[in-house]
Amino acid sequence: MFGFLNVAKPVGQTSRRVVDRVQAIMKPLKVGHTGTLDPLASGVLVLAIGPATRLAKYLLHHSKHYQAEFRLGCSSNTDDLEGELNVLESAAEVDRDALISALPGFTGSIRQRPPAYSAIKVNGQRAYRLARKGVAVELAERPVSIYELELIQYEYPDFKLAIHCSGGTYVRALGRDLGIHLGSAAVMTGLCRTGVGEFRLQESLDWSALDKATIESNLCSPLDCLPEIPTVVVDLPVISKLANGTMVDLDHPADLVAAVDNQQRLMALMVRQGDLFRPGTNFVHYWLKRDYQSMESS
Repeated sequence: MFGFLNVAKPVGQTSRRVVDRVQAIMKPLKVGHTGTLDPLASGVLVLAIGPATRLAKYLLHHSKHYQAEFRLGCSSNTDDLEGELNVLESAAEVDRDALISALPGFTGSIRQRPPAYSAIKVNGQRAYRLARKGVAVELAERPVSIYELELIQYEYPDFKLAIHCSGGTYVRALGRDLGIHLGSAAVMTGLCRTGVGEFRLQESLDWSALDKATIESNLCSPLDCLPEIPTVVVDLPVISKLANGTMVDLDHPADLVAAVDNQQRLMALMVRQGDLFRPGTNFVHYWLKRDYQSMESS
């Protein structure tokens, strides 16, 4: 099997635990995810099955949809309820109109400082591991894009936002910065990822009810999950060259293309190198092995 699976991760469960369960069902195939969710969060967790694990990095950059809950007047060292909570006794109540008026300033291309408790590496070590040891971690700001930001619920001190953002956005940090901008503070109290690229929560599968047949029947084709990469149909002579890792001449202006056979099976992601293309991520041998096994069993 070769593709991606849309799974609903519940609150309190780690992304690793969900991957391990599917791995146990699918072994010896590899299983990975395309962007973790913290235990506090729920929602869409896209799993890569079999050779698709080599494509997971491309889905990391897909835009994300969230519904996030925050509480004003509080801060924490993790920017959510998992950390040491600090209540601001002098925090003034924030007016609903003031909150709505602040949202446009946090949309578009903005700069964001990731939380100290994050998986970003600092001198080869995860930031959260350093933070847990008491090491002061101050991560550099980075650009992210917030495409849409809408207030969907507010009853002070709690509010809820619908967020459409670029990959790499820290929702905890967005709430933290919004609280500071309002002259207060804010921590994230709940998070649900409602979409990743083409995947939506309403189509997600219950992770605890998965079996091999369910996984196979709900697997999403790699090409459907990478709509931004143009495709080029290649014939058998070209596929033979790809099997040997040989560069080929493809008539296409893009720098990255998906080479597919006449059955629309992904043979390789091809990367431009001068006037030619080299197979950057090659799947030809997977299909050759599968076809050979099919012929043996027939």
